[in-house]
Amino acid sequence: MKQTPQKTVHNWCHYRVQSRSDKDVEDCTEYTIYATGKPCPFYEYRMGNKRISVKVFRKLCLECMGESSNMVADCEQENCSIYSYRFGKNPARAGMIGHRGGNLANLRRKPLLTVPDKDKTDRTGTTVRRLNSAQTPPTLP
Repeated sequence: MKQTPQKTVHNWCHYRVQSRSDKDVEDCTEYTIYATGKPCPFYEYRMGNKRISVKVFRKLCLECMGESSNMVADCEQENCSIYSYRFGKNPARAGMIGHRGGNLANLRRKPLLTVPDKDKTDRTGTTVRRLNSAQTPPTLP
């Protein structure tokens, strides 16, 4: 089941405090991770109310794997709730414009409107001159 990054963090915190109660997650005192002595990167996002950058997942995965990006890439813990975010990218956005690996061809500028080459009268009776594809619009001073 795919989850948003916020929901993933919230579920991760439930797992860490070993409770289904939101109150237990809210009362979490593990601002510092005892194994590393570093602050928990999920602490301020634990209730799922604050938007989290997926880069925070990468940070935790690097800590888990001894700061080795190769070990993060080779991680086989597919049952880990943050496994799909381990590269610091949101897998739900894969293929979207602006996302690494997205289709950059879609970024090319396309005409917003195709207009016929003939003149047209608008609803007030004024003739509106249309440019054909060979003409260029006048430049502003």
